[in-house]
Amino acid sequence: EQSGEEALVGEEGHFAEALLHRGGELAHGWSAHTLTTVFKLSASLGVPPLLPALELMFSRAMALAGGLAPKEVAAFVGAVADLGVEVGRELMGALQGRVVTLSAEDPSRFNAQDVLGLLHAFGRMPVAVSPDLGESLQRQAMRSVARYPASAMPKLLRAVASLGAAPNWELLEKLQEAAAKAAHLFTAEEVLGMMETVATLGPTPLPSFVDAMQLRAVQACRDLAPGDILRLMSALAEMGEVPNGALVGAMEGRVVDSIERFGEGELSRLMAALEKMQVVTSPAFNAAVRPPQPP
Repeated sequence: EQSGEEALVGEEGHFAEALLHRGGELAHGWSAHTLTTVFKLSASLGVPPLLPALELMFSRAMALAGGLAPKEVAAFVGAVADLGVEVGRELMGALQGRVVTLSAEDPSRFNAQDVLGLLHAFGRMPVAVSPDLGESLQRQAMRSVARYPASAMPKLLRAVASLGAAPNWELLEKLQEAAAKAAHLFTAEEVLGMMETVATLGPTPLPSFVDAMQLRAVQACRDLAPGDILRLMSALAEMGEVPNGALVGAMEGRVVDSIERFGEGELSRLMAALEKMQVVTSPAFNAAVRPPQPP
């Protein structure tokens, strides 16, 4: 780690694999902090997961899970998620149960950053979260919304969506309200991501959120690639919304200017989304996207 090189991995990774194998033999005496550090280093070095060694480490994690402190749980879950491997339902259940127990005992034990980290980490794992954990994390996030910077709103919405739990509608409203107030700070990609997330989760979006996102999309329209314009209109259509006049005008101008960059499939899907929303487009736009056929 200190060298900044891939010296541990080498051409075939033998030394790194030997270290990880030795780690599995020693894991029975490790602390939660040591396990967390080894998982993080293994993930950052790109060491191939050695399942026998990891199983020994996961066994040690099971023994420690019931006594993990809040900070240890947050760091440990994040490190396990970084590994990108299946950790088994027993360990996942133990970690989820520990978070739920700590939250029930004292909701203030996890600060706003811990909650965001837990949402993001559990959402990246291949095992679905329990209903209790999904509800607990979202309740805590709702209490912490005012403490998050505007830059955290896109990540929060993505994390809630990836959690795979029933969404907390009150939390989604609060996140939409916060995002609407800070819309001018978001990049075009962040605007698209938030609109797609709200559309996927399924609640009727707040008018203030839709208006703010459309205004920001108009301002950032020149930065949108053809695929981005398709994503924008598709998200609006999926939310049951209609683009306002300013956005339609900006969208038309951007499409006409970059028409040669659109694939046939992209144009067809864009027109289908516009037709679904019953958007009336200008003759110039129609002529550009549907040029007259030669006789």
